[in-house]
Amino acid sequence: MAIDTQIITGRLSEPDGDPITSGSVRFTLSRYDATDNGVIAASRKIEAELQADGSIALELWPNTEGRRGTTYLVELISERGYVVETYGRIQVGEDGPYSLAGLLREELPPATTSYWSTLTQAQYDAAIEAVELSQAWAEG
Repeated sequence: MAIDTQIITGRLSEPDGDPITSGSVRFTLSRYDATDNGVIAASRKIEAELQADGSIALELWPNTEGRRGTTYLVELISERGYVVETYGRIQVGEDGPYSLAGLLREELPPATTSYWSTLTQAQYDAAIEAVELSQAWAEG
């Protein structure tokens, strides 16, 4: 099943305004996340090659659809694969297309806290009881 994506565009330039024309821009998802339709891979990395005018265009999963408050880390990558600059973190919503500059200026909402457990209630209760017994024994 294909995942929904949103279009992200932007133009990167040097401090003097000249376009950055070599390398790529990498977007790395901060951790694995899940939607009602499936799981998006942890540390999913997507790269967009820089064009001659310093522009990029790519499609990213709208991570606001996820359950864990993930972000994408945005980095400039050299032709040899090294991180040249870290631009910051972004979140992609469902109402694209988006400009990279606009996303980088937005304030990120706090991450949601997710607790995942594979314990049954009986296993959880037994674990808590064991901890309490251990604490009681340690206290004498």
